[in-house]
This record gives sequence, structure tokens and C-alpha cells, in this order.
Amino acid sequence: AGVILLNNFDFYTGSTDMVRFEMWTRLGSYQEHKGTYEGWDLIAEGETEGRGIGRYTSIPDDMFTKVSIPGGGGEGGTR
Repeated sequence: AGVILLNNFDFYTGSTDMVRFEMWTRLGSYQEHKGTYEGWDLIAEGETEGRGIGRYTSIPDDMFTKVSIPGGGGEGGTR
């Protein structure tokens, strides 16, 4: 199975003000890890200017840790 590399990420916000963000990930299933930070890795956090309605806001490269997603996942997720 192949691998996907996440090397940047965009999100949507209706705001054009400065917005705070966090992005978390985990290797393996998330199903037993909902509602807790245990077992999760913080891969992006900071504050950036939102681009507003109808436009994606990019997480700046210096605020984002690149991660890979191994292939062969299922309904429970792989990352």
C-alpha cells in the first residue's frame, strides 16, 4: 500500500480577523481516543489571518509539521 505525505493544510473560516488554530493527528484508529489528548500528536498550532467566506486559509509552512499517512487504512483511520 502507498503512503500519502501531508506537507500543507488549508482550513475554512468565515473570519478575516486573526484566528487561532490547532491540528492534531494520531497513528492508528481514533475510535478509542475521542475526547482526550492522550495518544494524539499536535502537528500545527498558531495564529494566522483568516481569508473569509468562500476562501481557504492556509496554515503557514513554519507552523505545520509534515506527516505521512500509511496506506491500507480502514473505517477506523490510519492517521
